[in-house]
Amino acid sequence: MKFSSLCALLFVATVLATPTHAQNPTRVVLVASSPKTNDFEAQVVSALKARIGAATRYIFGDESVSELRLTVACLEMTQNIRGGVCSYTVAYWPNELAGLSQPLGRLVLLSDSEPTRIGEQLFENFVEVSAENELAKHLVSMRRAVAFYEASKAKSKP
Repeated sequence: MKFSSLCALLFVATVLATPTHAQNPTRVVLVASSPKTNDFEAQVVSALKARIGAATRYIFGDESVSELRLTVACLEMTQNIRGGVCSYTVAYWPNELAGLSQPLGRLVLLSDSEPTRIGEQLFENFVEVSAENELAKHLVSMRRAVAFYEASKAKSKP
């Protein structure tokens, strides 16, 4: 075997033997706001959607296909105070357990004079609570709950 062929073979073997890191799956996201959206809230949601849309890990979808649902509600300050206060929740609706959901993280309450800063903070929180290792923990918990229910149901049959 020629030296160049041997080098090529060693290179291919090295590449194939090197463990590759699995890519994160793309998650479908729905961002919802309150029915009576004010201007401040619209700006926060717009900033949040822009950050989510720029991330390769997320795509937007409707309620029927989204696994991650973010709900934002903001109160706009109107009297001598510029800015607003926003609350924000994230829920995980895994496709394999259709109909079940679990809240992620905690209720977030933020205030700022600039809606884009709140949108950025909400995005950072969203990325943290929707990390794959976090979603995996929630999925295991939900599977256990379903298995427990099925086991208890089977025991109660005569």
